[in-house]
Amino acid sequence: MDAVEFLKEWDRMCKSNEKCKECDGYKLCTSEEGICSNCEELVKAVENWAKTHPVIILTEQQKTAIRGRIAEGYKWVVGWQFSNVVFSVEKPEQNENGGIGLRGRISYGDFLFFNFAKGNSIFYLPDLLGGEE
Repeated sequence: MDAVEFLKEWDRMCKSNEKCKECDGYKLCTSEEGICSNCEELVKAVENWAKTHPVIILTEQQKTAIRGRIAEGYKWVVGWQFSNVVFSVEKPEQNENGGIGLRGRISYGDFLFFNFAKGNSIFYLPDLLGGEE
């Protein structure tokens, strides 16, 4: 990761966290000594975050389908086992083993169409649309 890419990902990571104290880079990004107290650890934290939070570019068809799911009451999409995509009304829970627990009303989707949702990944649908609902 070069310096420009690092700064862009760090900015994206920062903007995605509503609460600094819950961020992986908390206590690494600012200090009394300057911009970072442990630059090596901050770079690792940003790199790890970027790997698990890829930039997703949706087609217009995907955006339309997501808007439809939101209109049906589904707010979450999960990349599920065996190449399935599951939509959920309630927020899925990810356990310490990496598995995902679903509760409440769910619906299955086309894995090939929603190809960004891979292997135990959870996405909030309005976030995929840039906050649009």
